[in-house]
Amino acid sequence: MTVREIIDGGAHLLVEGPDGEQVAVWEYAPPDVTRQVLPVTLVLAHGWTLDHTLWIPLIERIQAEHNVRVIAYDQPGHGATTLGKNPAATIRSLGEVLKAVIDTTVPAGQPVVLVGHSMGGMTIMAYAGAHPDEIGTRVKGVLMMGTSAGDLTRRRQALETALMRVVQRGPMIPTGHFITARGQRSMLFGDRCKREDLAYVVGVMRSTPLPTLSRFYLALMSHDEMEHLPVLAAVPTVVMCGGKDRLTSTRHARRIHEAIRGSRLVIVPGAGHMLMFEALDLLALELGALLESVAVG
Repeated sequence: MTVREIIDGGAHLLVEGPDGEQVAVWEYAPPDVTRQVLPVTLVLAHGWTLDHTLWIPLIERIQAEHNVRVIAYDQPGHGATTLGKNPAATIRSLGEVLKAVIDTTVPAGQPVVLVGHSMGGMTIMAYAGAHPDEIGTRVKGVLMMGTSAGDLTRRRQALETALMRVVQRGPMIPTGHFITARGQRSMLFGDRCKREDLAYVVGVMRSTPLPTLSRFYLALMSHDEMEHLPVLAAVPTVVMCGGKDRLTSTRHARRIHEAIRGSRLVIVPGAGHMLMFEALDLLALELGALLESVAVG
């Protein structure tokens, strides 16, 4: 791990991934060194075609209320992180990248709270399935939002899959105007959508390379971690979903909640897939309560 520079208020690090990925990681130190620091590290995993910068509003809100260290990173092929060598990417491989980030950036013995949005939530499930011994020992709390444990189906899935298999072999050019603001407004947001939030999300999505888009589309469609969800019952787990989420509906959230004994289910009326924008206050409240419960043991 090497410290590169300060970007977005965080120290930029590079972590070697298990498949040769150069994983871009940002460390946000506790904001007030004069106060007691919460004895926990918060690790954030973002979703498909997005990057770590979508977490910044949440990081700012959480650190204004809780003196906690935060780690955010770009998933392989997203943002500043390179793709791995194996073109057949899986969600399970993202779980191994998450493990590499934790192993490299979190001091031994310090509790970890994991937060994942969409594909980031699936990443946490994959990590837990592959490393169940770390849930309850190293990882002490989990919050997942707008995510699924499997059974993701789409109306035109066969056609989309065939197209994605072709695109993943293409050059690493940005997705660009294949992503439209009108389409993403209806797909990603519910009743609450600020124009600037939509513009920012669309801008990030348009910068995602086409092979990344296709490679992880195929990974999402084959993702299935239902049988491993009970592992997460070992720690406090919060499952959040927008009531109008069109990508990962409340059906997915309820399946996850039912599979994790003792988990907390939070359905946000009127919200869509982007809870870090649409329901920041509630998200910060739920995460803050989780952090404090872990900190006091």
